[in-house]
Order: sequence, then structure tokens, then C-alpha cells
Amino acid sequence: MVYLQSAGVMRYYPADKHPNRAPAFHVRMRQNMTTLSVFRLATLVFCMGLSLTAAALPAPLSSGLRLEANSNFDFNFDPPNVSDIDSRSQGVALNPMSVAVDALITDPNKSASLRTHGHASAQWSDPSRGEVLFPELGWEVENASRGLVYLVRETALPTWSYRFIPDANGLFLLNYSFTGTPDSFPPEGERFDFDIGGMSAIVAINTSGKLSLPVLAGQLYEAELSLRYGLTFTASPLPTTFSDAASAAFQWEIVAIPEPAMPALAVGILLVVMRGGLRTTRLQ
Repeated sequence: MVYLQSAGVMRYYPADKHPNRAPAFHVRMRQNMTTLSVFRLATLVFCMGLSLTAAALPAPLSSGLRLEANSNFDFNFDPPNVSDIDSRSQGVALNPMSVAVDALITDPNKSASLRTHGHASAQWSDPSRGEVLFPELGWEVENASRGLVYLVRETALPTWSYRFIPDANGLFLLNYSFTGTPDSFPPEGERFDFDIGGMSAIVAINTSGKLSLPVLAGQLYEAELSLRYGLTFTASPLPTTFSDAASAAFQWEIVAIPEPAMPALAVGILLVVMRGGLRTTRLQ
């Protein structure tokens, strides 16, 4: 019971009805509002902790792009094999690159011809991301009984390569799409081989998907795409005519794995702020 003297009159009130005491629901409302503000602040701090884990860009060292086309009425790469090679390379610069090849061989006596051709390009948004495109790959065979049509021999250098050093532990992500429309003779080699740091994967024709491979800070890596696309054929007893066309697109990105210490720090700050905020509420 609380007594209050006013204008010579002694009045008494229950403790929870004191005129100078805020109603209980007001106290609870202030506490809820303070708690809500604490959670908002803590969420902001936590997000700041996560954002601080963003890594700087990897250091580029070199890159290259290469295509080779071969056409031959025999089953080997010896003369009279016709070949066309186009390649580009650069050091730390990240300039766009483009190559194109076209190998045509004809046999006037038989009105036969073999043509192998392709086009590729590579570009970078920055040292941590870019794309490699193959908008046109294929060959045409006209009135031939046997022959060889090949884009990049098995012993060739990588079609695309990128050497770099990550500055943080992370992942090399590769999105890919490889489509083709083989005619009566499906290719013998119809894939891309992807390799980075001794880890490899095969991208088969008419597939799409995503690869994710780990990279470590301070280590030298060379990401490579190697095209394996070709055909040797025999048409018996009559010559044949057929064609093949394919295209491929690769988008890649190097991302950092967030360091566990930073989210833990953010959680720690969250708990301290919550504790201090609730203590202030109780004091009120």
C-alpha cells in the first residue's frame, strides 16, 4: 500500500495504481520496443560482419586462347592434310581475345570436299570472372568416301587457359552449356575437358550445368578448357555428304569462402548489444 498526501488529505493507493507510476503495459511496450531495436541493430552488425569477408581480386598472371582445324581425305594428320591454327596469348593484361579457323580441302577429280571450322572468344569482367564462348563449331563433308575432320587434336595445347593466384580461400565456379546437332556420323570426340589444379571434369555434348572446385589462397592455378571434337569416317560403298554443328558457352567466377571469424565476431557483438539493451530496459 502507498500513501500520498495532497492538499492536507491523506490518500492511499495499491502499489500498481500509484498515479506517478506508469501502467504495467507501458513498461512492457517500452521493453518490447527496446528489444526490437536491439534486434535490428544486431542484424545490421551481423550483415556488416558478413560483408567484411568479401575478398579482393585474384592476381592474374597469363591467359591464352587457341583453335586448330584439320581436314584430310586420309585418316591421319600427314600431308595432304589441310590445317588452320589461330592463337592468342597475353600476360597480366585482361584484354578480350578471339580466334577463328577454317580448313578446306577439295578433290577436283571426285568433286569431293571436307571443311572444318570454328570460332572462339574469351573476355573478363575483372580478374575474378569472365566467359569463354564458342558460337560456331563444325564441319561439312561433300561427296567423300573417307576422311578426317577435327577441331583441335588430342595432343594440342589447351583451347583456353587462365593462370592466376587467389588472395583468399574460395571456389572456382563454372557454368556451362554445350549443344550440338550431329548428322549421320556422330563425332568421336564430343566434349570439353576442364582442369584446374590437378582436378578435372568432362563437359559432354548436349549438357549444361555447374562445376565448383576449391582454390587456396597464395597457390598458383591454371584453369584450362580443352576442346575434343572430331571425326574419322568411312562411307561404303558410295561417297556421302553430311555436316555437324555445335556451340558452347562457359561463364566462370572465383569467389571467396567467408572466414568463420567474422560471423563469430558479429554474433559476439550481437549478444553484447542485446545484453546491454535489456539491462537498460530493466533499469528503467
